Amino acid sequence: DLELVAEKDKKNLAKRKEKIEKMIKDDKKLSEAKDQIKLEITPEGLRVQIVDSENKPMFKTGSSSTEPQIRTILSALAPVINSLPNRITINGHTDAQPFSGNRKQYTNWELSSERANATRFILNQGGLGDDKIVRVAGLSSSVPHNAKDPLDPMNRRISIIVMNKKSEMKLFEEAGGKATDVKEIKASQEAATPPAEGGHGEKADAPHGETPKSPAPAEAAESGDQPAEAAATP
Repeated sequence: DLELVAEKDKKNLAKRKEKIEKMIKDDKKLSEAKDQIKLEITPEGLRVQIVDSENKPMFKTGSSSTEPQIRTILSALAPVINSLPNRITINGHTDAQPFSGNRKQYTNWELSSERANATRFILNQGGLGDDKIVRVAGLSSSVPHNAKDPLDPMNRRISIIVMNKKSEMKLFEEAGGKATDVKEIKASQEAATPPAEGGHGEKADAPHGETPKSPAPAEAAESGDQPAEAAATP
């Protein structure tokens, strides 16, 4: 019964929200960043947002290179999220200041996408199973946290949605697929993985999930930073 599943989902996500709130309160490093961690139960599930502040950016200027603070937050969140059967989406957001680096064909869309993927990598390293992640996307400045001020530092953020079953099914339908149990997906992936030696296919040059390359911080600036040579970017 879908209604029973939805109700169970809601209760489980509410419990995880309380657990994360307690974890933030009890951990000194996390409590220092409590104003930058936003938790909310939404129609999609549990939304965890990690936002910039004027003096505490989550990423280096104009780059997907992470600052220590967001690595601490994500590493703490990973096992808590992984303990749930729910799957997640990760969205990267920027503010509305155009990217001002000298890289051709590189915009806030690319920047937000790379930041979302850097987030995925840290969550994986922290213990979140790769099979729990359904989508990693960059949304540029298209969905501002503060629509009244497009340049607000809080618009630069990472949004993690721990989806309820209804949202998961909807996402898969929109993508032309079918929602499948995480254990079933993991089993099918393991069965399809060739042996380490003598298997088909080329050998990878680097480990899967390698940290994404980032533009040099000197190439661009970000709103809230104070370099003299470049205009601000998200």
